[in-house]
Amino acid sequence: MKKRNPDIPLENLNVGYNSIVDYHNNLVQVRFTVAGLSVAADGFLASAFFQTDSPEFSRILISILGLILTFICGMLELRTLQLLMKLLKAGYTLEKTMGLGEDQGVFSVLTHSQVVPRFLKKFSKAPTDQESRFVFSHSVMFWLLYLCIFIFWAIMLILVFLKIV
Repeated sequence: MKKRNPDIPLENLNVGYNSIVDYHNNLVQVRFTVAGLSVAADGFLASAFFQTDSPEFSRILISILGLILTFICGMLELRTLQLLMKLLKAGYTLEKTMGLGEDQGVFSVLTHSQVVPRFLKKFSKAPTDQESRFVFSHSVMFWLLYLCIFIFWAIMLILVFLKIV
């Protein structure tokens, strides 16, 4: 592995840093877009599923399609989160190389906030303002959304086989 060149001009570091920030922002937008499209697609599938005259075979097919769609969106969320973490680490390292303080860089701020998936904040003896404002992370909420939708489609599939729906 090649060692870092300490003589890299600051302009080059700025270009790399701006690229990382742009990519990070695009991935954040992708997360919300995928979640929104997933909910819309599942709503469309659910409306087709609950048509009063739809045959049993189509309900089975719709349920399976809903399960597959939700699984794919969950895997997209996982991969996006992995990329976000890599960008967070790279951006933070670049900020330190550029000499930015802990409160000056985007990734320094994100590193010290709730980017890491966690369900409930860890209560300390004296929580900071930021810790007291956030209870759930976006990552946990996305996973709960996909899990609920997946469970819904699994239940619908079971109910179709039991001829309840």
